[in-house]
Amino acid sequence: MEYATTLYFSLFLFLTFSAIWFALVSLKELQYRAALISITAAVLFSSILIFGVSLSNSLQLILSGFSILIGLIFPIPIGKITHITVHPASERVDERDMMFARASYRPGDDRYEQYYGDKPELKKTDDQIRQLPGLLENGGRFYDTKKSHEIDSIFSICSYYLDKVDGEISKGKFLSEPENASESVKHMTMSLGADDVGIAGSLWTENRRIVEVESIRRI
Repeated sequence: MEYATTLYFSLFLFLTFSAIWFALVSLKELQYRAALISITAAVLFSSILIFGVSLSNSLQLILSGFSILIGLIFPIPIGKITHITVHPASERVDERDMMFARASYRPGDDRYEQYYGDKPELKKTDDQIRQLPGLLENGGRFYDTKKSHEIDSIFSICSYYLDKVDGEISKGKFLSEPENASESVKHMTMSLGADDVGIAGSLWTENRRIVEVESIRRI
């Protein structure tokens, strides 16, 4: 039963090196908990591999089959599966509560005083966040000398056009199929460095009320 030994060693060598690779990737991404779990798994797999030298072919085959079975069962969701359901809002949404809006408020300006005068319970937390380095600033956790400047330049373009999208509605209309528009947006986003792009089904109506959805459709 040479095939049992070959299968056993091939399988657990693959699992050991896969766990080591995943641990290295997790460390690179600063995901220390995932790295620790992966290292633990690598030690476990390598121990089984060494321990298996003295096992009979039958036991090696059983361990291999058990590991493959676990690998097939692991992705299967366990427990009650629920669909995402968002119920209609009973009132209009205050866009001042959005994180990007709150991040733009500065102590001393009128918007800052008005907003935190209405919602003083948010002031302490927001002020603490303002003391931290920005996501793209030197000192931030994910700061990168080259990439941060590139992304900052993209945000600068967006800021430049913020006050230029209002005005009279153009009389000319540009007709385009939704699929073509989606593909154009995805292509542009990927060209800016995104790893993946998805477009979800609409959650908002024009009057900014949340509409009920049974699931999120990813295109």
